[in-house]
Amino acid sequence: MKSKYLLVSFIFVIVVALFHFIGGAHGLYYSISWYDNVPHFFAGLSIGFFAMWFWRMQYPANVFYEVVFVVMTILLVAISWELFELASGITYLSMVTPAGLSYGADTTKDILVGFSGAIVALFAARF
Repeated sequence: MKSKYLLVSFIFVIVVALFHFIGGAHGLYYSISWYDNVPHFFAGLSIGFFAMWFWRMQYPANVFYEVVFVVMTILLVAISWELFELASGITYLSMVTPAGLSYGADTTKDILVGFSGAIVALFAARF
């Protein structure tokens, strides 16, 4: 049962990679204003399932702390990713996205979309 979360997480990593590759190769990040949301959402799903797998390997019976762990993990990973994008020059503070968002608004949106994916993973694991 626990290992299925690891498998699902891995599948979503592949989905993220495919969307990212296709989006980058065909300019979809620039031509479709909402396209950036798709890989961020699937990344959130992947991280959510991975965090649940990791937690359940250590502490299988504590649902409340599992939710807290998943939320903290997705926030840590999402913020780290956004800082990586900034530090590596992928994004910059004066940037305006194709959707017309400033850097701060885009970063906030990216974190919230990833967070939403992790929340969906938590709900999916319960049903």
